[in-house]
Parts: sequence; structure tokens; C-alpha cells
Amino acid sequence: MIETEISATTTEVHTGPHIPTLKGESVFGFVTTTLVSMWIFMAVLFVIVFFVNRSIRLEKFGRLRIFFQELVSFMRMGFDSVLDNREFARKNFFIIATVGIFVIFANLFGLTLEVVGAFLPGITHYLRPITSDLSTTLVLALFTIGLAQFYHTRTKGTWIHFRGYLCNFSGPHIGAKIGNTLSGWLHIISELSRILSLSFRLFGNIFAGIILISVITFLTQELLKFPLFGPVPFFLYEVFVALFQGFIFTLLMLVYFKESQETHH
Repeated sequence: MIETEISATTTEVHTGPHIPTLKGESVFGFVTTTLVSMWIFMAVLFVIVFFVNRSIRLEKFGRLRIFFQELVSFMRMGFDSVLDNREFARKNFFIIATVGIFVIFANLFGLTLEVVGAFLPGITHYLRPITSDLSTTLVLALFTIGLAQFYHTRTKGTWIHFRGYLCNFSGPHIGAKIGNTLSGWLHIISELSRILSLSFRLFGNIFAGIILISVITFLTQELLKFPLFGPVPFFLYEVFVALFQGFIFTLLMLVYFKESQETHH
């Protein structure tokens, strides 16, 4: 009798919304929930690309073709406007657009997983939103800042660029030389802070969103016995957050790339 009461109490304590960890939970071996979600997302993305390519070549699926043509046209104009360098924007359009589209669609795909999880709670043990994993956003941030540093070296030269960080002992007098050297060291901290800012901003917003939806879904299910009724406004809000965070990430990437084309340090 006592064992039954303890078991029931333990079950009640552990009953609640699913709160994910900072990193993807292991499904089996090295395969995590984020990795499984990434595989599914990439498969869906390749299918979309296949149909878009087919629609352009065969002039079919008119609405799909027009949507992506307008999207590409909008992104081209936006990139040209922010970078203020049409030639640079043209040469690097596809790599910037790929990262931007990946972040936006990965955020939206994560919301789809949350909708499915509202009806099938067990799916959260195998899938989770891709950008709600700190490892994913950190890799995206490292790639962005690393590519910006590469563009810096192409503009200024490798030695001149990195000398500005480590030993920029230039200036008309000793005070200016010391000041420029310290300024270069501060730039190193600035670059590291950019990595943290890019990764934690995207991660924090998406991670907070899935926790909010999980809690609201659980409470709605417990009180109203209908898990999707309460979270609907929050789902709509998170759609806005997903689009906005994708836009902010792409905009900051463009700003960093624009700085890499400036000749002064």
C-alpha cells in the first residue's frame, strides 16, 4: 500500500510539460533530437527545391514559381540596399540567401513540430526545433563571423587585417600607438561578443517560444482537455518571432559583410 502511494506521488511529480535541455537530447548513440529534426528538415527542403526547379524549367506550378521568384527578387533588392555594393552582393548572393532562408524555414519548421507535438506529446522525445539547440545557432554564428573575417582578409590582406587586431602599433605619437593597440585588442573581444550575440539571440527566442507553447499546451490540456485551443494565439505570435529572428540574423550578417568591404579598420 505504501509503495503504491509513493509510486503515485512520484508519477504526479513528474507529470508536466516537456522542458527541453539546452542541447538536443540523445535518441540513440550520437544521434540527437536536433539531428533527427535536421535530417527531416533537409529532406523537406530538398523536395521543395526540386519542385521549384521543376516549376521554373517546365513553367508549371505557377503560384509556387511566382512566390519564390518574388522572394529572390525581394532579397536581391534588400541585399543591394544594405551592402551598398551591387557587385559584392551579386557574387555572394547565394551564400547569404542560403543562410537566411535556412534560418527562417528552420524556425517555421520548428513551429510545425510544436503543433504536431501538441497532439502527439511523445514526439518531443525524438524531434525538437532545430534552432532551439544552442549547438546549431553557435555553428551558424561561427560560420557567419568566420566568413566575414575571410572577406576582411580579401579586402585588406591577411597580414594587415590581423595586425590591426594584434599589434596595431601605429600613430603619430606614443599615446596614439598604445591607444590603437588597445583598440585592436578590444576588437577581438568585440568579434567574440558578436558570436555570442548571434547565437544566443536566435537560440534564446526560439527556445523560450517552445517552452511557452509547451507550458500553455499542457495547462490547456489539463484544464480544457483540448490541447490546441489555448496555444493558438501563442503559435501565431511565434510565427512572427520566427520570421523576425530570421530577418534579424540575415540583416546582421549583411552588416558584418558590409564592414568587411570597408578599407579602414
